[in-house]
Amino acid sequence: VNIRAYSGGNLIYEVNPYDDTVGTLKGLPGALLGTNEEYRDELVYEVHPSSSLTGESQTFHFVLATGRYKDNRIPPKGFNIDAAAERLSEPVWDGSADLDYFTAGEYAGGYQDVSISIPSGADRVDVKLYYQGTSREYVDFLRREINGTGGTLSSPTPSGEPAAYIIQTDPFFSQLKAWGETLWQLWYHNHGLDGSGTPVEGIVPFEMATATWEQASEPAVSLSPRSLNFGVEAIGATSGTQTVTLTNSGTAALGITAIGLSGGQSGDFNQDSDCPISPSTLAASASCTLDVTFSPTAAGPRKTMLGITDNTATSPHKIVLTGVGTAVSLSPAAWDFGSQDVGTSSAEQSITLTNAGGSPVNIWGIAITGDNGGDFSQTSSCASQLAGNGQCTISVTFSPTAAGTRTASLLVSDDGGGSPQAVALTGTGASALALRGITSSGRRTARPSRKALKRTTRR
Repeated sequence: VNIRAYSGGNLIYEVNPYDDTVGTLKGLPGALLGTNEEYRDELVYEVHPSSSLTGESQTFHFVLATGRYKDNRIPPKGFNIDAAAERLSEPVWDGSADLDYFTAGEYAGGYQDVSISIPSGADRVDVKLYYQGTSREYVDFLRREINGTGGTLSSPTPSGEPAAYIIQTDPFFSQLKAWGETLWQLWYHNHGLDGSGTPVEGIVPFEMATATWEQASEPAVSLSPRSLNFGVEAIGATSGTQTVTLTNSGTAALGITAIGLSGGQSGDFNQDSDCPISPSTLAASASCTLDVTFSPTAAGPRKTMLGITDNTATSPHKIVLTGVGTAVSLSPAAWDFGSQDVGTSSAEQSITLTNAGGSPVNIWGIAITGDNGGDFSQTSSCASQLAGNGQCTISVTFSPTAAGTRTASLLVSDDGGGSPQAVALTGTGASALALRGITSSGRRTARPSRKALKRTTRR
């Protein structure tokens, strides 16, 4: 029995492969197994005689055979195992009779049920039953026995004779030796191994029966990513677009019957897609996209599901969509004060706090935090509550205490959703070197320090 497993048309595993270049099963002497190949002796159905006359546990001396080492031939339907021993027809394995080699059902039905592990990922398995009447091993035995080099008959013999009679040692039969090589050459030629002969069925194994299992061709859906988080978005505004890629990772066309939003706050999200809708299909390995935006209608966490219904066994498929709506917004969202002399203060910059909702929002606090929070200060016209659709102003000043880039964040804590809201603040502290006058060459000159001026006066 030969078993071949394939994945995507590629052979990934084979049991009892036959090597046509040497004329025998791989795994037997003279034919090495390759990668992902396996020899299973229990799937080679045959008889191996044994002989107490020659002392061989396995022999091709059929006339001198006195027992069996292996006999795993599948019994005919309705085989009477109880009467098998007296007919010398019971199964034999490793030199011992094994009445339980087949089950009662297998004896009655004339079959053998075999389990074998196939590598994962296989999508097709071919099982073939071959018959070979004349094996390489038997013809090689005949060649060696006829030319007198077999060495299977030892002296003294196991049966007690002082010496085995080797017919080739008799001068009268010396001409027989040539026939051993002749038989070998005939088999070699009829197997087609010499490059000129045509393989003959029976010498070359021929197929008697075949069966194939093939994984059903079906579509499959892969989604990337499987969830989208839009973060904080102002009520009435629309977020940037986020995209989900849908891929047909199966082997058959995908038929999508519906794509839609459902559950939770589905009205706060919008989707558009270039995926084909049935009766159009998405081919195997092809992809399409689903574009989603978030437009919150109320403050707080918002959530819904984007569902895809199709002809796969795992349909429907769902993508989780989340976001947070906020009635409170700060404009601008960032401010750069530019360069400012260390120890001096910039002009105030105004940041507008807006309540886009119809209900009042409680303002719990306004603060500046961050690595250089002490370089920025704020005052505001905002009360503890901001009316619906109302605005107030926060004024921020930059007073660098050191040279270089200075950063901080203006934070507003409230109950308008998505709290705290933040404005990124940056500025650059510059050295306090004043400039005075212009030289005759047109270049500016630095104003001397007071200490330098005092030294000049003393002179």
